[in-house]
Amino acid sequence: MAAAFALYRMTGTAGLLEWVPKYRSHFLGICLSGSPAAVVYLAARLAGLSRKPIAIGLSRILSYGALAVSILSMGFTLTAASVFFLQSRSVDPQRAAAFRRPVIETGSRVILPIANDGSPEDAGSPLLRLAFSSDMHAGNPESSLEASRRIVNAVSGSGVDALFVLGDLAEMGFPGTDLENALDVLSGAAARLPIIALMGNHDSILGGAWRFHRYFNPARYFHLEADGVHLVAIELLWGDESLDRSQKAWLKKTLSAIPKEETLIVLSHCFIRSSGYIDAESGRDWFDHEETIKSVAPILEEAGVDLVVSGHNHYLEYLEKPGKGSLKGTAYAVVGAMGGKLDPVPSYRSPSSVWIAQGTFGYLDLSVRKDSLELTFRDENGNALASFIH
Repeated sequence: MAAAFALYRMTGTAGLLEWVPKYRSHFLGICLSGSPAAVVYLAARLAGLSRKPIAIGLSRILSYGALAVSILSMGFTLTAASVFFLQSRSVDPQRAAAFRRPVIETGSRVILPIANDGSPEDAGSPLLRLAFSSDMHAGNPESSLEASRRIVNAVSGSGVDALFVLGDLAEMGFPGTDLENALDVLSGAAARLPIIALMGNHDSILGGAWRFHRYFNPARYFHLEADGVHLVAIELLWGDESLDRSQKAWLKKTLSAIPKEETLIVLSHCFIRSSGYIDAESGRDWFDHEETIKSVAPILEEAGVDLVVSGHNHYLEYLEKPGKGSLKGTAYAVVGAMGGKLDPVPSYRSPSSVWIAQGTFGYLDLSVRKDSLELTFRDENGNALASFIH
């Protein structure tokens, strides 16, 4: 039970059990792993209720058996836990140094390090140009790391100030070398280009969170700022189960302190609004996220967030939630097309959806101007697919 409790407390496990029911039986098996000893011990006590010599002898044998089973179970559990702990803490810090990543801590406010000097060349130039993509899923045989590399190359050569990768860089955070494979893809980026990665639900699986935070980004949630542009990153893995009380309080405080006239962009792995489908394996709705629409969307939309960028669904999509009165409302972008297996044609189209590209790898190229956002969705080679002004 202690091992099961420790596993459940790991980042991402609660969401995994909620959204992928097949793993519940595995978790139940871990919970019940100590039951054989308890059954044998109970049988020994029942046998001991009789005063017959045979029953008393059987009770003693069963008692020793229960002790032996307990020792074996504890030994196996401790050995497995030790091996798991040591292997899940294995990292190669030199590989993480292969690309430029800023130092950010959870809850911190940091000036965004950018590739360029931050000053527009002329009055018509954007304040910032940023690229966003997500869901590389390195390690999945159905993923295309070649598409991932082409996206990194296209972004590196486009003159953007920073690249944000919004989670699920790996198919499995642990075990295996999927995170290392993702590192190798990102190492092809231009040396001048800062890369900021958020953790996704797949990255966090089975203790992968520890390795992810040491390879890519130690922060769960944070606030970046440059030239009056604010990027607030929150941790949403499977849904709002990872938005604990401390993160929620931090989010509200952070958003309320940002001047209304400045640009506010929120980043997460799990989408809030998105078109999608019913997942065949779990039977769950993989579209407009009911829980986060109720618990997170009001916080963002009432705070006047200009744009929310997320992954999780493997589409490129632009959505808008109209504001009230003269307010222009909050725009949403889904960018989960960095190389992971592309999702099927949506069986559900979100009422907020303006445009969607299915079956296409790519990324979002965002130009932040003084009074507007210019969103250009591009394919894996950098070719423009669609553009929007918000």
